[in-house]
Amino acid sequence: MLAVFLPLTMISGQSGQMFRQLGWMISVVMIVSTLAALSLIPMLSSQMLRRNSKPNPISQKLLAPFVRFLDRLDEQYARMLAWCITHRKATILSMGGLFILSLALFPFIKTELMPSQDVGFVQIKAELPVGTRVEETRELAQRINDRLHKEISAVDQVSATLGVADGSNTRALSRIMVRIS
Repeated sequence: MLAVFLPLTMISGQSGQMFRQLGWMISVVMIVSTLAALSLIPMLSSQMLRRNSKPNPISQKLLAPFVRFLDRLDEQYARMLAWCITHRKATILSMGGLFILSLALFPFIKTELMPSQDVGFVQIKAELPVGTRVEETRELAQRINDRLHKEISAVDQVSATLGVADGSNTRALSRIMVRIS
């Protein structure tokens, strides 16, 4: 297991960001589990499994409800298993139906590779027709800035990037970044 998961801690890039913590977590758990299995469990077993030890009546009273519960659980499981073995077709059809039902629910499960994050700013893009003068674009950016500060009290900073259209561009681009605190 360590040969599989320890190399995950050394991957770089986006894959490394996604799997590094998983690799460390599983590697540490495997190391601690192995040490416990080789040292702690044999020692505890030697203390608990003595040959001629008398049962403790207090622990037997405390454990009796749990033992009864586990015995009932074993009996119910044995009955259910026996029924499934004698009714194979019904068991297979019901499991197939549950599988198809789970596939029908799949569109309702939301999944993403990288979840969206709140980065604290909003980006507004305003595209103006070709030939729009820089002064008009700057004036539009100023009006948006004034309106944002007037209507939204949480606006911390507004910065604008103005682009100018040339022969290869079809539109002039005005980009306004709004940082909200």
